[in-house]
Amino acid sequence: MKAAVREIWLPFNVALEGRVPWMYLDARGRVSTAVGVPLDETVRELGVPTARHRANSLAASRRLPWRHGVRGPFASDPDIDAAWETVKQHRDLARRGRRRFQRLTDLRLTEGAIDRMVFDRLDRTETLVRGRMVRAESGAVALPFDDFETWPADAQLALLSMCWVAGPAFDLPRFHAAAARRDWLACAVECRVEPDMGAVARRNERNRQLFRYAYLVERDALDPERLAYDPR
Repeated sequence: MKAAVREIWLPFNVALEGRVPWMYLDARGRVSTAVGVPLDETVRELGVPTARHRANSLAASRRLPWRHGVRGPFASDPDIDAAWETVKQHRDLARRGRRRFQRLTDLRLTEGAIDRMVFDRLDRTETLVRGRMVRAESGAVALPFDDFETWPADAQLALLSMCWVAGPAFDLPRFHAAAARRDWLACAVECRVEPDMGAVARRNERNRQLFRYAYLVERDALDPERLAYDPR
């Protein structure tokens, strides 16, 4: 990815997701933390996970360096499991804000742990989406993001932003086709991810703006290494 994308990644996402050192439920009812990072494989919105999804979600949570309080001792696996279950049970709070979950558990991530977690996930996301294979309308297998490295910085930021919410395997065939032909205005139309409400709705609007900027960058032969987008 472009250096400009990596540089803006944290402030871009913190403005949308906040910077949260505890576990909370996002708008879909998924246990999440940090800067909109899900720790939950539950498929159905506000639903109950299957046994397999619960096990995978707990395993993902245990990989993080949770502490009892920011400066307290590291949490044990049973403590982490209990915190995850406590948060998951409060699905009635899922759309009432992250702070509703602050006092449910005492587990916290340090600032450094949050930064490492965010950029580790960003790097994994880039790798996965660049290798993404989809079935084109012709029936042939296509790699719509194969030339991601040559995209304008604004388009890169928009795609990674979509993946941050929907994951790199999101299913938007018209978007895939538009991205493959570098039709940034069509990408702006087709880039909406669900649920289109709250922070996700604000993200969708920013992503649309970014793809429009990508169109202008290529139309006017501007520097693709720099972002035309200005968050101010």
